Amino acid sequence: MKRFGLAIFFVFLAASLPAQTWTRMQGWGLDLSTIFWIDNQRAVAGGENLLIETEDGGQTWKEIPYELEGKILAIRLDPNLQGFAVGEDGLILRTLDGGKNWDPKKISFSDNWKEVIFNGGDTWLLIGESGLVIRSSDFGENWEDISPSPRKALYGGDFINADSLF
Repeated sequence: MKRFGLAIFFVFLAASLPAQTWTRMQGWGLDLSTIFWIDNQRAVAGGENLLIETEDGGQTWKEIPYELEGKILAIRLDPNLQGFAVGEDGLILRTLDGGKNWDPKKISFSDNWKEVIFNGGDTWLLIGESGLVIRSSDFGENWEDISPSPRKALYGGDFINADSLF
C-alpha cells in the first residue's frame, strides 16, 4: 500500500513539473543591481551600463535610451516621479519624468554611491561606500556633507520620519 501511495505521488509530481518553468523575458547579458517600483505595474531598474523600465508588472522590459557608462547601484523617485539614480565612481543621474529621461549631475563630492534616500519632503541623501553622506534640499542643485565622524563604510539607510535617519 505504501508503494502504491508513493507511485501516485510521483505521477502527480511528474505531471506538475512542466508547469514549473522559467521564461527568460529579455537578455541584455548585464547584471541588474537595483529596481524601484513606482506602482504595481511600473518600475525602473539599473545595472552595468543599463537602465530599463517596465509598464506591465515586469512581464516585458525595454531599455531606456541613455548612453550610460558605469554601474547603477540605487534608484529612488518621489511621488511626483522625480528622482535620482546613483552608482559607482560618483555617478549621479536625475530624472524629472519617472525615469523616461535622465540627466547627469556633476557635483564636488564623489564616492561609490550605494543608496539614494528621500525623506518625503524636500530632502535627498546620497550614501557613499566610504561613509560619505551628502544632503540636498533643492533637488540636487547643491549638496552638503553631513557625514558621521569618524567615517565608516555605509551601504544604506532610510528616514524613519522627516528628520531622523536610520
